Amino acid sequence: MNNHCPIPIMRFRPDADGLERWLGPLEAAIMEVVYEVAGPCTVKRIWRHRHIDRKYTTVMTTMVRLARKGLLLRRRDGQAYVYIATCTEAEFVELQIAAIKRGIGE
Repeated sequence: MNNHCPIPIMRFRPDADGLERWLGPLEAAIMEVVYEVAGPCTVKRIWRHRHIDRKYTTVMTTMVRLARKGLLLRRRDGQAYVYIATCTEAEFVELQIAAIKRGIGE
């Protein structure tokens, strides 16, 4: 696991599926696309993905928030920002599950 992963512990919803256990529906959908791309991507690339059915500005704002939460790194590349995941999906899930276990005193 990437111990340098600066991701905070998220709220846990056990009744949700996948990344929605820790993220909102749009955040989870965006992160799933980012993990699928597995490399640097722009807001436009995420916005055009078939599973993202939101306005461009909504996707952009959500990706900025994901960067502030530490799930994405954001850097300027010409006139656009490029985003990349700070850790893999498996690392994210492992970090969140470890926090839950610590919270219940395992």
